[in-house]
Amino acid sequence: MDNTSNSFDISPETKIGALLDRFPQLETVLMEMAPQFKQLRSPILRKTIAKVASLSQVAAIGKVSLTELINHLRTEAGIQEEFASDMAADAVAAETPAWFFEDRIVKTLDARSMLEAGEHPVQRVLADCRDLKPGDDHTVPPGSSDREGRGHRPPGLGQRRR
Repeated sequence: MDNTSNSFDISPETKIGALLDRFPQLETVLMEMAPQFKQLRSPILRKTIAKVASLSQVAAIGKVSLTELINHLRTEAGIQEEFASDMAADAVAAETPAWFFEDRIVKTLDARSMLEAGEHPVQRVLADCRDLKPGDDHTVPPGSSDREGRGHRPPGLGQRRR
């Protein structure tokens, strides 16, 4: 790999879209690490989710160690420097926030059909949230567009109206 690889930092804050623009070969590496990452093949998700999702978020969704993910991607990209993290950083991504209660989810939006049609679900989510009562949650499961993850609601992704 050329030396320009080192000018791109692969870190917890790195956005998936920027990573795959710079290192397209890492798409396969991500998909091998977790089945949920196969959604990255969708051009719609590439244009939307990949632009805002960080490696930290992706590690939590894929249930993979953030440190392992970053170091594996760096190795495959030809970057020699190893990412060092204390175990607390990986643990934070996996913890369920104290404010999240699974039983309060009253609305769930499977955004797959909207994304496939080129629509962005944000307006629908906002409209759904206006109808929530105090204490109710709304979630858009990131796994809603793949078979293995259907109905999965990762901890911490509920939106509550207070």
